[in-house]
Amino acid sequence: FGCPSEVWTCCFAASAATGQSALSNDGTNVVISGGDDGTMKLWDVRSCCTGGGPMAKVGEAEFEAGVTAVSYHPTQEHMFAVGSYDEVVRLYDVRNLKAPLGRASVGGGVWRIRWHPSHDGKMLVGAMHGGCRVVDAGNFENPQIVSKFTKHESMAYGADWLVGGVDGEGRGGDEDGGRASDYAASCSFYDRRVCLWRSKLPVTID
Repeated sequence: FGCPSEVWTCCFAASAATGQSALSNDGTNVVISGGDDGTMKLWDVRSCCTGGGPMAKVGEAEFEAGVTAVSYHPTQEHMFAVGSYDEVVRLYDVRNLKAPLGRASVGGGVWRIRWHPSHDGKMLVGAMHGGCRVVDAGNFENPQIVSKFTKHESMAYGADWLVGGVDGEGRGGDEDGGRASDYAASCSFYDRRVCLWRSKLPVTID
């Protein structure tokens, strides 16, 4: 896309549930990218490959470091989350990029953002040296950290929800009624560790 620096992340600007976005009926036409130059850009793939520039750009006036994670909301056709090395997750309405709707400081550079597949507004964040955070973004203007996991002894790069459950059959696999949707998996770099944990009661099952 003609970016002058390393591109760290990109995603289609479309809801996974509908395949559409607020910008286009065909969600494959618009891509959001984030780069090491501290900018987020929106591209129309129908024109950028022929020399066209980005549709929109948000730069250093908002981000204090590289833009490292972008994740579109799975059901809301106009909402997406953006993470940066500046340790902040921002929530944007794609129809108005002048300023984010809300911000959440997560205590570490944001390397991964995963929306929960069934709990609308719940996000799992891999925050590098800060470990992992669960953010409740049900109120887009006031996202709140509701849980954290800090058992990694190195930078937490990867994180995702265990949709199928710990035992692979949708059950939580413990005796206190933990729901499968409460479980997450995360991994860290230098200590080569993978952890399974509950988002409401963070306990390592390393």
